[in-house]
Amino acid sequence: MGPFLSSYWTSIAIAIAVISGITGQIVGLFFKDSQLSKVILLIASVVFGVMAVAGSFYCQYQTGISAQAEIEKRVAMKDLIHNAILEANELSSKKREQTQDAVDAYEHKFGEWSAKTGKLIESAYGKPERDVFESYAGEHLMNAINMPTVLITGKFGVQVQHLTALIQRADTIYMRPEFDPKSYKP
Repeated sequence: MGPFLSSYWTSIAIAIAVISGITGQIVGLFFKDSQLSKVILLIASVVFGVMAVAGSFYCQYQTGISAQAEIEKRVAMKDLIHNAILEANELSSKKREQTQDAVDAYEHKFGEWSAKTGKLIESAYGKPERDVFESYAGEHLMNAINMPTVLITGKFGVQVQHLTALIQRADTIYMRPEFDPKSYKP
C-alpha cells in the first residue's frame, strides 16, 4: 500500500478536494436552513481540506526520500567501480617475469578480475553494458616480442578505460531497480 500511496497521493488529494466541494454543494442545496447541516459541512470541509494538504505534503516527502535513496545507490555503485579500478591498477602495475608460469598466473588473475567486474556491471546495468566493458573493438592492443605480459596489461588498460567512462556516466544511465550496490558481494 505504501508505494501506491506515494505514487498517487497528489491525485488522491485532488480527489478529496473535489469530494469536499461536491459535499458542500449538496449540503448547501438541500439543507440550507438547518444549523446542524452547516456545522457538518464546515467539519467535512475542514477534514477534507486537511487530508488534501497532508496528502500533498506526504507526496513531496516521499519524492524527497526516493531521490535521496537513488543518490546513495549511485554513489555506492561508483565506489564499487572505483574499487575495481584500484584492484586493476594494483594487479597490472606489479613487475612481471616473462616465464610461462608467470604469464599464465598473470592471465589467470586478469581473467578472474575481468569476470568479477563484468558480473558486477551486468548485475547493475545489464548484459549490453557488460559487453561494452569486455570489448576491445577499436582498441589497439600492444603486443611485444618476448614480453607476453604487455598484451595482458593492455587489456587491463582498456577495461579500466571502460570503467572510467562508466563511472562518469553512472548518474545518468539506467540501473536495475533490484540491484543494491550497498549489499553487493562478488
